[in-house]
Formats: sequence, C-alpha cells, structure tokens
Amino acid sequence: MRRYRKKLRTTLAGLLALVTVGIFSPTVFADNWPLDNTDPVSTGCANSGVTKFSRNVDGGVLDLRFSTNPNCYTAWARFTDNDPNGYTNFTLWVNRLPDGKQDVLHVTFPYYVNPGGQIWSYQLWDGGTYQVYACKQNYGGGQVQCTNAY
Repeated sequence: MRRYRKKLRTTLAGLLALVTVGIFSPTVFADNWPLDNTDPVSTGCANSGVTKFSRNVDGGVLDLRFSTNPNCYTAWARFTDNDPNGYTNFTLWVNRLPDGKQDVLHVTFPYYVNPGGQIWSYQLWDGGTYQVYACKQNYGGGQVQCTNAY
C-alpha cells in the first residue's frame, strides 16, 4: 500500500508540474498592425506600390509589391496570369519575418484568373525591421515558388 501511495504522489507531482508549466508558459503571437490583412487597393496603398521582386512561376509572374507611402509601408503578393486559358487551383500568400504572420489566398475552380489578368493577396505591414516575401503553390503538391524578402 505504501508503494502505491508513493507512486501516486510521484505521478501527481509530475502532472502538477506539467500543468503549471502549461498554464504559465508564454504564448507567442504574431504582431498585428493596423493595415495587416487589408486590401492594398481599397486602402489606397497600391497607388504607391512598386515591385521589389519578380519571378516567373508556373502559369505566370509572381511579384512582391511594396507601398512606399509612409502611411502604408505594406507588402503584398501579386500574380499575373500568362496562361491563355486562365489559371486556377493555386495558393498565393505573403509571409512576414520574424513574426510569421501570413495572408493566404486560395484560387479554386470554378474561380480563376483571366488570361493576362492579375490577382493579389491582402497586405502586411513591412516597415521597421520586418521583411515580407511572396509565394505561390499549385494545388496537388506543386512546388512552392517564392520571391526574395524585402
């Protein structure tokens, strides 16, 4: 009986330690800035947008766009379709370093980008020491294709 109580006390002490660590451990959250996850066109930030990095990807061109407006300093992904049939079934996103904040856009059939058309993600604040990069991936395990970070 004593052996059983000793094991029980040891087990309960271990569980209490795990629960205490879980309760008091700090949780890491991505930063939230006022223009995060907003449309660069409707906010007016796209008016001062410049392409910082561009690369050919499956189905078109992927750009990392950046707003030079001091009231914005945001970045977003833009995809320009060069497929004569239009383009669908892919994911477009921006990722911010170092906090890992993302904005993800899924383009899924029956929706598609018209031939020669463009589509863009929402924007993330990209001022200070932050850096943002843009990526595109086709559905079905396609290769992840990204720009450099700015």
